[in-house]
Amino acid sequence: MKRERDFVESRRNRIVEIMEEKPEVRVDELPQILGVSLITIRRDLQYLEE
Repeated sequence: MKRERDFVESRRNRIVEIMEEKPEVRVDELPQILGVSLITIRRDLQYLEE
């Protein structure tokens, strides 16, 4: 369980890094970059927004 949380946290940190590196990132690009589904990216973005 902790390992999964670490993976989620790592992925979310990577999303933030990508957004800091690029002035514009399309949501549909992130699943390809990170190797997860679009719904996972949307959940991560919603979490980060909160």
